[in-house]
Amino acid sequence: MLAYERANPKKPTIPGWRIMTDAREALATLPIDAVTYAGPSSTAIPDIRHPADLARGKESLQGTTIFLGGDWTVGLVIVDGQIIRMRLQRAIPPPF
Repeated sequence: MLAYERANPKKPTIPGWRIMTDAREALATLPIDAVTYAGPSSTAIPDIRHPADLARGKESLQGTTIFLGGDWTVGLVIVDGQIIRMRLQRAIPPPF
């Protein structure tokens, strides 16, 4: 969304969409009370992170996945208590 806004400064933003540049703020808007899983991404299916998410120089980073009530999947990479990458995926609500 941020890339879209930068590339199209004269076009209006999509109604109902908000640009989030702070991962903590984005997490705070999700229904945290609906968490059904929070753990290592390596044991999560699906793992929505991309392989490049864990690449940072020669370091080997660990990922975390959070499932929120079947509606949201969050892929995080946290280093020294800071979120350095975050991917959000929203499920298509039924009926498909």
